[in-house]
Amino acid sequence: MSNLIGIQFDSAEVSMAQYAGGMLRTYTERMPDNLIRNDQIVSQETFAEFLKDIKKKGKFTGRACAIVLPFSGAYFRTLTMPVMNEEQLKLNLPYEFRDFIGTESFRYNFDYVVKNFDYDENNNPVSMNLMAAAASKEMLDKYAIALKKAGFRLKVAIPTEMAVVNIAHSAARHGAELSKEECLCCIGMDHTIFSIIRDGELAAFKIIDIGCAQIDEAIAGIYNIDQHLAAGYRETNYEGVLDNESCQKVYDRLGLEIMKTINFYRYENQDAEVNKITYIGDCAWVGDRIKNAVANEDFERRSIGDWLLIGSTDEDLASQCALAIGAVSADE
Repeated sequence: MSNLIGIQFDSAEVSMAQYAGGMLRTYTERMPDNLIRNDQIVSQETFAEFLKDIKKKGKFTGRACAIVLPFSGAYFRTLTMPVMNEEQLKLNLPYEFRDFIGTESFRYNFDYVVKNFDYDENNNPVSMNLMAAAASKEMLDKYAIALKKAGFRLKVAIPTEMAVVNIAHSAARHGAELSKEECLCCIGMDHTIFSIIRDGELAAFKIIDIGCAQIDEAIAGIYNIDQHLAAGYRETNYEGVLDNESCQKVYDRLGLEIMKTINFYRYENQDAEVNKITYIGDCAWVGDRIKNAVANEDFERRSIGDWLLIGSTDEDLASQCALAIGAVSADE
């Protein structure tokens, strides 16, 4: 079993996860203000010291780590291509990402995983299905330097979509009793990542620009305060503010966007049976407050424990650290 430490962070939280001794270790902590801005590390020294502290608090061991890359610096695609060798793939992959990176391919690293092959009537391979990623070299270099200062060694860097796929594959390896289709909804500070897993593979993926930041905006408007103070009100549910109509409108908007994605998927897949959902992420609790379309569909609620081998790990904490777990689940 790998000793990799999974790390996922944004402007709000840092999460770590590690499989060690047959158990899953997880830890998360709020990010200091203005340490990460627009997915960029503002101070590498401060960031490194912060990661050192978290590693110690979480009792993580070793140096090798796997990080989940932010959307601004990484792209993910599922592709079907003619059968070709590794050198040919290296030449052709940049063209598959030209819609995202244009002619700037020299600024990116590319990688792929072959899922399977398609065969003709003579059982000869004619095409290959793969998952591919492109990541900014500049971002990777900056993260690697900061992690080295913190005592880590960057071994793996994956896009968010791959972390979700790893969770699904881990569930399959452990014989998790999941349905043909399952929804994973990761609610974070700035956005929500909604995925539909079909037969253990990523079938739909959408980034929804709604998260706890929008709830903080609503709270700031209610009390005429800044968003930093509003975040504190949210965390303590000051005066029951999370039940306020302004906050409920945020939950409703999120629920509506989730259902738009599900309904489009159902339209494209007439045999779909999408009726199970798992809320994960820093703000997974928001899932309990979505009272409109999603709730009306009577979705069965899952927990991250239904997906992963987490032993005695606290499920709420594992839910918050789900993407960090996904970063290392390919090797657990």
